[in-house]
Amino acid sequence: MSLAEYRFAQPHGIAAGIAVVALLAGCGGPDKAEKAELVPVSAHEFEYRVTTNLFYTPSADDGSERARLAWLASDLEFAKLCPGDYDLVSRQVIFQYQATLGYPVDEIIYRGRCRV
Repeated sequence: MSLAEYRFAQPHGIAAGIAVVALLAGCGGPDKAEKAELVPVSAHEFEYRVTTNLFYTPSADDGSERARLAWLASDLEFAKLCPGDYDLVSRQVIFQYQATLGYPVDEIIYRGRCRV
C-alpha cells in the first residue's frame, strides 16, 4: 500500500478530503463582502443590495435579517454616507433562481434615506 492509498484508507483521511472538497466548492458560509453592495443613489439616498443563500435566508424575522442590517450599518459607516442616522424606506425581495441544492436565491434591495 502506498502512502497516498494509506491516507485515504483511514477514516480521518476521507473526512479531511471531503472537508477540503466542500471548502473549495464554496459550501462554507459566505461573508458580506461576497453578498452585499451599497449603491449611493444621491447625496442622501442609497440602495443596499444583498443576495440570499442557504445560510442567509430572505426572512425578515430571523438572524439573517439582523446580520444584513448590521452589514448595512457597517457599510454606511465605512462609506461615510449617512454620518447621522438613516431610515429604511423600502425592502424588496426579488427571486433570482433556484440553487442546485434546492433553496431559492433572492436579491433583497433596501432603499434608505439619510437623516440630515
